[in-house]
Amino acid sequence: VAPTGSRPSQYFDMFWLICGMGLTLVVIKFADGEIQHLLLPQLDHSEWIGFTFYDLIHPLFEIVMGMLVVFTLRKILACNGFLAA
Repeated sequence: VAPTGSRPSQYFDMFWLICGMGLTLVVIKFADGEIQHLLLPQLDHSEWIGFTFYDLIHPLFEIVMGMLVVFTLRKILACNGFLAA
């Protein structure tokens, strides 16, 4: 039973997202040719060489985007109303 206020297809969408990931991994694992050689190395972890500047890029990006969304939505709501957001 779906919770009150949720979309009827919410559970169906999540099912397809989970199955899509599994199907993608199966295709990558069993595909012959270039797909396997191109995509499988992307799933491996690199060797640990210590903490570097590049380890800060993703967390910094998330912080900046989080702040940007909050301030931008606040401005859009103030100027144009709820439907514009």
